[in-house]
Amino acid sequence: DSLIENRDNLLNLINGITKEDLDRVDRVLPQGARASDFLVAVETLTAVSGMGLRRIDLVSPPKASAVVAGNQQAALPRLGTEETDMEAAREGVGDIPGVQALPFTVEVAGSYENFKRFLAALEKNLRLIDVEQVNFAPAKREEATGFILKAETYYY
Repeated sequence: DSLIENRDNLLNLINGITKEDLDRVDRVLPQGARASDFLVAVETLTAVSGMGLRRIDLVSPPKASAVVAGNQQAALPRLGTEETDMEAAREGVGDIPGVQALPFTVEVAGSYENFKRFLAALEKNLRLIDVEQVNFAPAKREEATGFILKAETYYY
């Protein structure tokens, strides 16, 4: 009786998930790279932030992450201390079996304030994005500052 009650509760919980919530989950970690959707999203984020998009390069995804034999939780980092949190940040979502990284480089131009808005927009974007490196060159008086951002997004 207890097992049947637990099963019924789980079924009710699963059936209670709305299509909108499922769509949001799919935008966070989509099935397939959906590179064209991602390119459109980055272009929109740059425009909304007041930045000019000079260039975006998507790098071919690396081979799929190796699946850890046995307990899948072994692939997930333990959190809780500063050292393990830093390690988890470096290892990221890409260590979950089946999840692949899609590295990309974006070159944008604009003011420092607009670049901060762009970074904030990337952070608030539903699709997971890990910024790995930011480079910039000082601008001449009449030119906008150029920023080069190297990052990764993920898909299932």
